[in-house]
Amino acid sequence: MKTAIRMIFCWPLFLGTLVALIVRALWGESMRWDAPVLVTTLSPTSWPMRSWYRRWGGTTFGYGIMLASEQPPDVLLHEEVHVEQLEAASIGGFFLGLLVLLGMRGAWGVGVFFLCWVTSGWFAYIGASIAASLRSEPNAYRGNHLEEAAYNATEVKCRKAGP
Repeated sequence: MKTAIRMIFCWPLFLGTLVALIVRALWGESMRWDAPVLVTTLSPTSWPMRSWYRRWGGTTFGYGIMLASEQPPDVLLHEEVHVEQLEAASIGGFFLGLLVLLGMRGAWGVGVFFLCWVTSGWFAYIGASIAASLRSEPNAYRGNHLEEAAYNATEVKCRKAGP
């Protein structure tokens, strides 16, 4: 029951599954379901791996994860932490949108409700990066609290798993 409720509140994250399917069709080597997430691995000879993505390990698009080829398991663990963060943002976006809907009513209210719900994860991440920059972090990406939490959680999970 809780899983069904979570999936309802987090339905915008399934849009990331579509991104993962497109990535698989264009540049992917493989894909697998890691419920509810679709994990796509890029082909080592794909355009992203030969150009802009060659120094990246993984990216999360809601319930879609894109991994560079031949990544260690901790990269997927890191991206799964981002999925959890996006779930929290999606639920928060739902309630924010609901408050807007109650205040605005009508078609505009419905539109803003869905806009808040669908974009909440993006705004959380962008806001975390801007905050890191305003804190004068040396790197707005690594100093972003969502990245710090994902790196720390990954480290803890890897220690628990052992050698």
